[in-house]
Amino acid sequence: MVPAVTELIVAQLMYLDWMNSSEPAYIYINSTGTARDDGEPVGMETEGFAIYDAMMRMKTEVHTLCIGAAAGHACLVLSAGKKGKRYMFPHAKALIQQPRIPSYGMMQASDVVIRAKEVVHNRNTLVKLLARHTGNVRTTCNHLLVQIFIFFLFQLGYNSSLSATGENRQGDERAILYGLFESQGVWGN
Repeated sequence: MVPAVTELIVAQLMYLDWMNSSEPAYIYINSTGTARDDGEPVGMETEGFAIYDAMMRMKTEVHTLCIGAAAGHACLVLSAGKKGKRYMFPHAKALIQQPRIPSYGMMQASDVVIRAKEVVHNRNTLVKLLARHTGNVRTTCNHLLVQIFIFFLFQLGYNSSLSATGENRQGDERAILYGLFESQGVWGN
């Protein structure tokens, strides 16, 4: 999620809502969020929050579909779709990860403190919003951000029992994040 793309997405959502708020809007997600798979930041969390805020102000219902990856704040966008209208393709993945501080080389100590406070605030906001849209308590969503959890639809067997694999964890845990998306199979079923 980078500013130029975010601006286009927000403008399109607002336009769709203005043109016909009785028709649903569809968001197709294939995004590493604000960081690449290797963790290198490529955008700011404000990009994800801007798309989320645009979705929340729309009168029309929003259907979300993960067609590749939904990582970080893209995972929030996926979960913010209308309940019962959130889907993933069979080989797509949803990755929940903590916000990171972009590296800008040598910074003054006061700048490091300011950026650290901003990241903690963004993380707490992400936990609160994930809890709201998934129906889980904040401590459950907070636990998921401690380590990276990856959800694959093909592990689910197309039922409501969601499996999560966590890096550096023993075995496969039953997912805690019910409600991130509906695992009823492929789009439109």
